[in-house]
Amino acid sequence: MRSDEIEPGIRRIEVEAASIRRGDVLTLGGRPLIVLDHVAVRDGELSISFVSGERLSVNPATSLIALRADAPGLQTRSFWAVRLPDRPHEIPGRAEIVAQVVLGCALILTIGLAVVVR
Repeated sequence: MRSDEIEPGIRRIEVEAASIRRGDVLTLGGRPLIVLDHVAVRDGELSISFVSGERLSVNPATSLIALRADAPGLQTRSFWAVRLPDRPHEIPGRAEIVAQVVLGCALILTIGLAVVVR
């Protein structure tokens, strides 16, 4: 495991599936993703869950670069949560989609009734 300190308490390290920790920040596709949890799946393969709800499966030989905060008493998740930008392309949930469809239909009905009444 190679390590480079980028600022006090924060290191850029090379990790493998077995050495990934909760709170590590992995940059995938240019997006920083915070590790929420990881579970062994099969044959040493690891399923990683991120705070954003996304998941990634890696095999034991996969090597990734992670940012890790190791300052004493520092809660890693809260440290990164205040420093990362909000997710601009968040996928809406099922309830939000249904609410938008219902609101859109109600708006169309209201406009249609207003036109008929005139």
